Amino acid sequence: MAAIPTVETGVPGDHIKTPRIGLECMPLSGTYGSVVDAESLQLLGHAHKAGCTLWDTTDLYGFGHEFTVPELGADVSFSSQITGIRGGLEYVRTSIEGSLKRLGVDRIGLYYQHRVDPNTPIEKKQWL
Repeated sequence: MAAIPTVETGVPGDHIKTPRIGLECMPLSGTYGSVVDAESLQLLGHAHKAGCTLWDTTDLYGFGHEFTVPELGADVSFSSQITGIRGGLEYVRTSIEGSLKRLGVDRIGLYYQHRVDPNTPIEKKQWL
């Protein structure tokens, strides 16, 4: 099987290699119907073994049912997002801290806003 191409992400000099192709974890969260956690974890293990180490998740999936596989360790990169329409700094900070805690990691490679908040001026959206 061919390796998944990577790109350097993060702060210049970090040399973090992130796969260009990732796994959308929404179906594993129960958003589309009931899921069996053991089967979801098995799928994540197969994805990891196949070289898929970028997993996209969010606190909205499964009403906070984000999870990771601790034994895979630092191999996995996460992307996550601010859900809902609130774009203020306090909501963003709370959302990021919640994702870090639920995923059991100290870093999320890509964090982005899913929907634009029309009530928060663009100047206030320069969070980090």
